[in-house]
Amino acid sequence: MSIQRFTLICAASILVGSAFAQDTLPVGGGTGVPVVPVPNLDILAVKASSYDTTTIDGTLTSIVARETGSTDGSLIFAWFLQSAPTSTSTVGRFTTNGWAGFGADVAQHDATALAGSFGNIVASADRFNADTLGFNFDRLGANALVPGSTSTVFWAKTFAPDWTDQTAFVIDGAVASVDTFAPVPEPGTLALLGGAAALAAWRRRRKA
Repeated sequence: MSIQRFTLICAASILVGSAFAQDTLPVGGGTGVPVVPVPNLDILAVKASSYDTTTIDGTLTSIVARETGSTDGSLIFAWFLQSAPTSTSTVGRFTTNGWAGFGADVAQHDATALAGSFGNIVASADRFNADTLGFNFDRLGANALVPGSTSTVFWAKTFAPDWTDQTAFVIDGAVASVDTFAPVPEPGTLALLGGAAALAAWRRRRKA
């Protein structure tokens, strides 16, 4: 399947009408990733990026969306992993950076039903530090992301006015970097973060 067609399937498949529930992913903790239907969404951005190491290769599709009619300032950042048949190992983990200062409510939805199959379920999510969201796959069993398989669409919802390019990682022991999206804070928040960084640097200089 071409990357272009695969991307269109991913984007179209999350336009299913229904209410949904998500689990909050706390900094320093973890959670399950509920499998749920999703609401009607307006797709704002989509990109498909290739990844590869000596043992895994495939495609990450990244999606930015907003619930149709939503005015609460929230965005949904969604991802969909395809492991190529040429991979020789099982994908164990996906992480994405750029989340410091943002909450994250996570869930997942089967993305490949329109293609006649079902995506492999994300087993859990974690957030060991404020900047990085992690999503874990079973290494064995029916939901292992083995060569030639695909994941569900999994996502994090947060309050952000915009998005930017960011780096994610697909991991099987080896680590492949891949392009994705991440939230961008309000300009006022950026100024506050910059001021806090400057104050911390000044304090370090005083102690030196």
